[in-house]
Amino acid sequence: MVERAEQIVAELSANAALHGRVQLKGNASHTAHRVRHAGILIHQHALALDQEPAGLLADVEEVARRMRAG
Repeated sequence: MVERAEQIVAELSANAALHGRVQLKGNASHTAHRVRHAGILIHQHALALDQEPAGLLADVEEVARRMRAG
């Protein structure tokens, strides 16, 4: 995860973006990480890929809702 986080921070910095998102396999709750001294906020979402299609679709819709909300 550390390597992925470093890659996300590098990409956000290069593009002067202040928000980024990463989707992970699993069922952890949404969480956000602020990068100190960079003004960057990384949102972490997890999707349980082994669930029924309707449940997965509901989870993807929830991620989309959070993205629209900012």
